[in-house]
Amino acid sequence: MTLVSIAEASLNLASLIELAQGGEEVIIAEGATPLVRLTLPKEAAQSPFVMPPFRVQTEEEGIRETYGMSAEEFYRKYPEYAPPPKSDQPRVFGSLEGKIWMSDDFDAPLEDFEEYM
Repeated sequence: MTLVSIAEASLNLASLIELAQGGEEVIIAEGATPLVRLTLPKEAAQSPFVMPPFRVQTEEEGIRETYGMSAEEFYRKYPEYAPPPKSDQPRVFGSLEGKIWMSDDFDAPLEDFEEYM
């Protein structure tokens, strides 16, 4: 059995889930009070080939669950974590034509590695 605090669980959730999938019981506690037990469902524990259903959490859900606010509020409060703004201009295929060059021997073996070949 592994006992972790809420703060530690929020930082290491992926590794705690892996522990639970390996059969380890994980208890998440606040102080000395156990709050949550992380284990495999009984049907998954009985069969080594059955995995529990997996659901991917959206960014909005993750921020709301972790910080208790919407993603918009979070990014307003912490602008350094906001995703970069999307450009209004579409990408143009071939826009760097003539601006990049590659030498003819770019994939030739390096002299420093001749002894390894």
